[in-house]
Amino acid sequence: MRAQVRRRHLIIVLATALVAVLLGIAALLVFHTDRAAAPTAPPSQPPGAGTQSGLPPREPAPATPPGADQPGQPAPPPAAPGGAVAAASPPPAAPCFAEVSSLPAGADIVLGQTNVIGTTPQRVALPCGAPIELLIRKPRLVAVTRVVTPTPEGVAVKVALAKPTFLVKISSTPEGAAISLNGKPLGVTPTTVKVPAFESSTLNVTKDGYEPETEKVAPKANGGTVHTVLKRIERRKPR
Repeated sequence: MRAQVRRRHLIIVLATALVAVLLGIAALLVFHTDRAAAPTAPPSQPPGAGTQSGLPPREPAPATPPGADQPGQPAPPPAAPGGAVAAASPPPAAPCFAEVSSLPAGADIVLGQTNVIGTTPQRVALPCGAPIELLIRKPRLVAVTRVVTPTPEGVAVKVALAKPTFLVKISSTPEGAAISLNGKPLGVTPTTVKVPAFESSTLNVTKDGYEPETEKVAPKANGGTVHTVLKRIERRKPR
């Protein structure tokens, strides 16, 4: 009987000790869990750093992103494709002109000796600010060159195109005969006269005591020659 009682006491003591150990372990777990969940206190600040004159601390202003508009400052220019800032394009310059006319009309207006930019009469657009050489030409007429400075209003350019002439040497037998072309005196033989090129002209050769003569000339180059033999006028003797 005594042995059974002792065994019971031993079992009770061991059970009590086991329960105490389990309770101790549970208490340690609860303590560590509460400590880990507690918020970390902010670091201490020097006196007066958080407040001024008892006022609550001011929240910092949000940072302004780069490129955002700021009060009192003009907006930046728009960005061009690729991120570069687009430069403001200058206003287009006013065009300049020349009012070109010729007598006779229908002549080519040539820029740079080869670039035909119009036909007279015509208002042609040209670069501003510098003198420009214009060539006005027409077949079978002498071309004329003019240097002009175009203006926005249009500078006037008027030319008269003359027929080309070639030099022809005129001689006669006997010498000293008068030469005229269309009633215009050209001199006395032997001499060199200017005759319209590429067309037929009639020269009148006259001398006192000789019958008048006419010569047809149509020069195609300089250096032509014409020689006229004059016939003496026969005078009748009185009977």
